[in-house]
Amino acid sequence: MKKKSKDYDYTVPVIVIVGLFVLTLLLNAVVMPRRSVTNMQYAAPSPLPYEGKEHLFILDQKASDRISILSAALTQSGFIVISNEVTGQAVGISPLLLPGLYSNRAIMLSEPVIPGEELFATIYTDNGDGNFDLDTVDDTMGTAMSWVTIL
Repeated sequence: MKKKSKDYDYTVPVIVIVGLFVLTLLLNAVVMPRRSVTNMQYAAPSPLPYEGKEHLFILDQKASDRISILSAALTQSGFIVISNEVTGQAVGISPLLLPGLYSNRAIMLSEPVIPGEELFATIYTDNGDGNFDLDTVDDTMGTAMSWVTIL
């Protein structure tokens, strides 16, 4: 008996479409690197040249032993300092950063943070000694600040 045109077999096209979908998922899992806070630390080997105003952008983030800086621009050598909003004490300090544009930087924290805690980050211009001293802050505080809430 001859098949009618209405009795088309959709098995092969469905298998091909599902196979392509699965292949796409596998390629994304293998080829695309996973972005996490741990592999964001010092992602760029050197800062990108930047001539403009200082800026600092941080998104709210989960409790961790580090704070991720989304973007920062320094017009002079300096430091990014993370401070507790309530106590005002510095809980994290970047190494000396050269003038330039930075993205996806992580700054280690000296003490654990808890959900609901508020922190703020500030750019300090280096006084020329290459060190940031918590006790005697003789480096100049910049105009760029950003707040972050620990989720």
